[in-house]
Amino acid sequence: MDAAAAEPRATAGENVPVAERAVEVVDYDPAWPGLAAAAIADLAPVLRGVVTHIEHIGSTAVPGLAAKPTIDLMAAAPVLDDVAGRGPGLAALGFHRHVNGMADRLLYVRSRATTRRRRPRSSRN
Repeated sequence: MDAAAAEPRATAGENVPVAERAVEVVDYDPAWPGLAAAAIADLAPVLRGVVTHIEHIGSTAVPGLAAKPTIDLMAAAPVLDDVAGRGPGLAALGFHRHVNGMADRLLYVRSRATTRRRRPRSSRN
């Protein structure tokens, strides 16, 4: 699952072939882990019972590493059809299926309009 899962891979230029798109690499943003955690928290209730684990992956998951500002998530699912069946719930969160040509994987991209920038809750009272 690509959370771009929290951020999408393509915006206005999504009809431009991938090889011709400019790649933006930015300095590490300490907000990335919190954005990933927020996206996972959004997804967990929708995917409860069909995925066994969701984790933050890719370059934004490596502290201190410059990266494309796209939050990638991966979810483990024993039965992909069960995840596909949660399409309406995923769509309500702004995630839309992207056909990637791989029969053994599902890719969902979250639109920027629905990406929420939430800060992790403080442990202080």
